[in-house]
Amino acid sequence: MRAALSAASSEAVDDRVYTLRSRDQVLDRARAMLGRAREIVLGDLFPGPLDALAADLAAAAARGARVVVKVYGRHDVPGVAEVPEPDAARALSEWPGQQLSLVVDADEHLLALFDGSLSSVRQSVWSRSTFLSCLHHNRLAMELLHTAWKGRGDTLVGISLLSARPPGLRRLQEMGSGLDFIF
Repeated sequence: MRAALSAASSEAVDDRVYTLRSRDQVLDRARAMLGRAREIVLGDLFPGPLDALAADLAAAAARGARVVVKVYGRHDVPGVAEVPEPDAARALSEWPGQQLSLVVDADEHLLALFDGSLSSVRQSVWSRSTFLSCLHHNRLAMELLHTAWKGRGDTLVGISLLSARPPGLRRLQEMGSGLDFIF
């Protein structure tokens, strides 16, 4: 069994889930993820995280990655397809802080909840788990599609996990042939 596992992947994949505790850790990780983006980036970003990451999102788009982000007020980030939350005022007033949800190439994902001023992190996790990143990609794609169903669907065609076929899904499919997952 060990021989099959080591033969299945020449690259060691760290699929652990990490807790990030500080604002700088979260934003640095998000910037690093966006710097690695090759094909597709999906996000759900409250105003603070969006302001902090706007230049990195634009840079990923300029390199050719498709970048689609749910926003809570128009920002017009170059190259980024923004999906505005129609009831942003309510979402911002009722949610207990500033949220950042980001997935890159279905290879890695980052979830964070900051306090309202973005000065401290209430909870945050990051992982390169291919399985979890594919699930998170699909969850964000469905959130974006749900938010945009009233007329913005044209910019969202092909972002679902199976339509976009990002690197993480392809790797998960490769891993699935001949490997048994243990839960």
